[in-house]
Amino acid sequence: MMLKQFGLVTLIVMLAFSCKREGCTDQVAENYDPKAKKNDHSCTYEGNAVLWYGEDAAQSMKLTGVTSLKYYVDNVLEGSGSPDVYFSGAPACGQNGSISVTRGLGGSKGGSFPFRVEDQLGRTIWEGVLNMEAG
Repeated sequence: MMLKQFGLVTLIVMLAFSCKREGCTDQVAENYDPKAKKNDHSCTYEGNAVLWYGEDAAQSMKLTGVTSLKYYVDNVLEGSGSPDVYFSGAPACGQNGSISVTRGLGGSKGGSFPFRVEDQLGRTIWEGVLNMEAG
């Protein structure tokens, strides 16, 4: 009888420890679950970028009569600014005068988005592809 009870207790303990909480186990993900022990592939990611230019570009715009700029990413207006605001190096996301962009990347850790910058007349000053990575 004692052996049967020991076997039942062992079985209950084994079942209790074999159940692993599933969830997103990637700390970079937006929905990271610190209690999850098993990755269920539900992780979602977000990417951030900052659009900026240096003094040479600012001077060039001034010489060609550019007085204002509009920034589009994936055809969505992200912000506007003056060509007089430039940086000597990459500014931090959210830094005053910079244009910060955040995009959901879904289940991927990276994504690419078309961007363009237009002047006050709607002329495209720059365009290209903005590559974002999670984290």
